[in-house]
Amino acid sequence: MNRYFILLTLVLLISLTFSQVLEIYYFYGETCPHCSKVKPTLDILEQKYEGEIAIHRYEVYKNSDNQALFKEFLKTQNKTSSGVPALFVLDKFLVGSKQIPDSLEDIIIANIDSDKNTVVPSEENIIVNEIKESDDTIVEIWGVLQNPFVLLVMVLILIVISYFIYNKSKK
Repeated sequence: MNRYFILLTLVLLISLTFSQVLEIYYFYGETCPHCSKVKPTLDILEQKYEGEIAIHRYEVYKNSDNQALFKEFLKTQNKTSSGVPALFVLDKFLVGSKQIPDSLEDIIIANIDSDKNTVVPSEENIIVNEIKESDDTIVEIWGVLQNPFVLLVMVLILIVISYFIYNKSKK
């Protein structure tokens, strides 16, 4: 029973580690009328593609940290200024209450099942590095290993494997 539990936990951790979720970064203003028009679309898409996308929402009118993050995202896209609502997904930049609802789902559909592995701007890493299909496997593995959660899971996997080897050698 104990071994089955450990094996099940191991399989679950591996599946969580290698599941790819499309990261979407949305910047809005709390009192922005255009942003309020985009919100229902985001809510519907978030529910429709649950587990396949993650929408990170940042309010920029009242939060100076989110304002700074928004400026960094704009810098990565070589944009000088922009209003809200604004959205970043992969290497795409969408702005406005028309463009976001009209284009976002097409981008999601095109990318949730693709084999593209793209590093997008995040709080920790604002540099955009796209790993092209022609790049070698080592570069792709290195991109996965930069995630602290992945490293933790790999350490846990090594511990479980060591446990099985140790118990087998005792018999």
